[in-house]
Amino acid sequence: MTAFAWDVEADTVKEIVAADEYRDELVVQLHAQAVPGADPVFLAFGTDAAMGSGLSLGGIGHSVRILGAKARLAVSAISAAVSSGGVETHTSIEYRHVLNDPVWFFGGGDKEHPVALHFSPASTWGEKWWDYTELDVNPIGILFDMNVQAGAGNLYLYDSDDTLIETIAIGAATIEGCVATFTLTTSPLTEGTTYYVLVDLGAIESTDGIPWLGIDDETVWTFVTSPGL
Repeated sequence: MTAFAWDVEADTVKEIVAADEYRDELVVQLHAQAVPGADPVFLAFGTDAAMGSGLSLGGIGHSVRILGAKARLAVSAISAAVSSGGVETHTSIEYRHVLNDPVWFFGGGDKEHPVALHFSPASTWGEKWWDYTELDVNPIGILFDMNVQAGAGNLYLYDSDDTLIETIAIGAATIEGCVATFTLTTSPLTEGTTYYVLVDLGAIESTDGIPWLGIDDETVWTFVTSPGL
């Protein structure tokens, strides 16, 4: 939620709230008028406000609450006199791309199969210092777009020479909500080394038993460990 103030000059259209495609709730309130109870403030959404039309704030303390798609539009205002007020905006977040955050997320069931949204560590290429992964990267994990459960299969960690470093059975994973984490026993990893991860089809599935397609391409989830400079 964000709160901020707005003001308008007499007989001048002014945008008081910018458009925001992620906003789903908006409250606009009138705090001060040149003459209390006179010269209402007229509001418009997505177009310029016009005197005498649209939603209006007639007196100090009056407010309007806008929900849904209309709340994502820019808001403009006009009044016959100087006026000012405040705004509170609200947004909804379906999920966050942070590994340990969204155990609370209970989406899913309306797609053919789970989709991986984010890998931890994220894919890196080692071109800049911030592109490297720490040697003691543990656990590693996957964030999905719905709640998931263990199916049947394994996760495999390889190095760039296609040497199998570690195999982790799905039964050894920790799955909470839409996050699956895997603890490596090979830790720390070797410095300055490129690794990639593969996962069997069906190792993870939706709570309805619909399998995740897994990873069979070594370029999907790859990372480079710190060179130890």
